[in-house]
Amino acid sequence: MTEEARCPRCGKRLVEQATFCPSCGMEFLPHRLRIRCNHCSHRIPAEMLVCPRCGADPRAGRLPIPRVPRRIAKLSAILIGSFLLLCIGWVIFRAITTNALARLVGLSEPASVPTQVIEVIYIVATSVPPAPTLVPTLAPTPIPRTTATTTRRGGPTPTATRRVPTPAPAMYPAPQLIGPLDRTVFAGTGANIVLQWQPVSPIGLRENEWYQISVAYTGRDNKRVQQIGWAKETRWTVPAEWWSDISPESRILQWNLTVIRVEGIDPIGSPNKAPASPPSGTRAFIWN
Repeated sequence: MTEEARCPRCGKRLVEQATFCPSCGMEFLPHRLRIRCNHCSHRIPAEMLVCPRCGADPRAGRLPIPRVPRRIAKLSAILIGSFLLLCIGWVIFRAITTNALARLVGLSEPASVPTQVIEVIYIVATSVPPAPTLVPTLAPTPIPRTTATTTRRGGPTPTATRRVPTPAPAMYPAPQLIGPLDRTVFAGTGANIVLQWQPVSPIGLRENEWYQISVAYTGRDNKRVQQIGWAKETRWTVPAEWWSDISPESRILQWNLTVIRVEGIDPIGSPNKAPASPPSGTRAFIWN
């Protein structure tokens, strides 16, 4: 027994080959396959050879795409993959051989114990602050002296005159380092390494007072080297020529500073030098 056809909208029974519903008027159109035009993207019946909207062949592409033979495509993919693998292998090979050579050279060099400290004094010319105030250096202990005066018999007895001792200059606090931060890494001879710190006095240093910068590192002969620099300002640039003097195995430099009071205005030629502050903390930086 066959199932009777019914209207999908109202459910009324229909006769065979009916094209519309006599109850609700719904038309029954056969399902037609549709495609999308490759030129205007308009949906049209699949049996149409010309798009009614743009008038072009709906199945033809906008631009002719040449088809590459399958063998040529496979060969190209194999060549490109081989080239990439060769490049990666070369990079890995260079990295392994470079590290092995560096370790071999490092092990072949005998490690010597530093036995001598070389001290090099490095002076940086800076401007002298205006209107310096001269402060006396270490003053000798005052000795009381007696001044002889001519008196008549029966006059007052001469008395000793005591000099007022000159106060010694006060000590500054320890300088506070600003930069670079501890363990900062610099690279190459072109690196601009500037050591900076806070001033110990708001009016600056006196004419006979200097900041003494001490930089220590290991030289190429594996001996400890200490460089000394002098500055009036609160910054000092590390000379670029030091880069070639540092041992390639240890590129760490340590530095600190102290305020030094000298006799006169020349920190090198002065025979008497005395610290005018405690030493600052020590920081280190790496100069690869």
